[in-house]
Amino acid sequence: MGTPLALGIDVGATKVAFAIVDAHGAVLASHRMPTHAAGDNDLSTRFRTTVRAFLADASPVACVGIGSAGPIDRSAGTISPVNIAAWRDFAIVDAAQQLAGTPRIELIGDAQAMAFGEFAFGAGRGSRNMLGVVVSTGIGGGLVLDGALHLGSSVNAGFIGHIIHAVDGDPCACGGRGCVEAYASGPSMTTWAAAHGCAAPAERFEDIALAAHHDDPVAQAAIERGMGALAHALATAAVLNDLDRIVVGGGVADAGNVIHEPLQRAFADAMRHAPFIVANALHWSALGAQAGVIGAATFALRRAFPELVPTPT
Repeated sequence: MGTPLALGIDVGATKVAFAIVDAHGAVLASHRMPTHAAGDNDLSTRFRTTVRAFLADASPVACVGIGSAGPIDRSAGTISPVNIAAWRDFAIVDAAQQLAGTPRIELIGDAQAMAFGEFAFGAGRGSRNMLGVVVSTGIGGGLVLDGALHLGSSVNAGFIGHIIHAVDGDPCACGGRGCVEAYASGPSMTTWAAAHGCAAPAERFEDIALAAHHDDPVAQAAIERGMGALAHALATAAVLNDLDRIVVGGGVADAGNVIHEPLQRAFADAMRHAPFIVANALHWSALGAQAGVIGAATFALRRAFPELVPTPT
């Protein structure tokens, strides 16, 4: 048979990305759909319509890999992303099976998909034990341990955004308090900056990043605070799992040095007590916005065709 193709689907808080991916991680076609649209009350219908149209113009796929913001229920094939209120227990696997016409469907977390994409074809290539982290509207993580994607008992392993940073701390979108996401996500840093008198408009994280770049002290303090919380969570993960690499990506990380420098600095400080851990410096995503769809598709291909798509060593 020829080289199989997969449909990769990456469900994030603000968008759903689609791609046709081959066994070498090449993206042959792609599309993005916003999760929120004016006057749209049925996200599930719009999802089905979009996938149907995308597949009609693409080469046939042998399998589908879905990476979704969590929590997810792999056994039921449903997703309930914290930041997408319209999707609670959405049966995304059933929908994908009907639309793609294949029973080979794999559902994992969006950050797990990002981690596997970077492990196979990006900044994590050559590692054996790595953590991939998505810093965006929310914060997610995925673990590769001993060269294999580690899903965990509920398939939510690596959910680093909901490690508790501060007991009884800031409220989080998940309903808890003190989660890392409540400090280090884009909306959390934006809200904190606005509440503390940032001179910028402070309506989007891009505003905060730009203000920090121009030396606004409140914007810089918001980022320092958020990246300090994230750095301690990353250090905890590194020590707990004896990692050899941590790869950071996502829309917030794309802001560049205003994020990279304080996070790297805080992480180095947090790791001073553990010089024996190999992952003592951070790496930045090499695949960018396509890491999730590439990782989801590649995971599905390797599960469906292990003899054709070997796992990297």
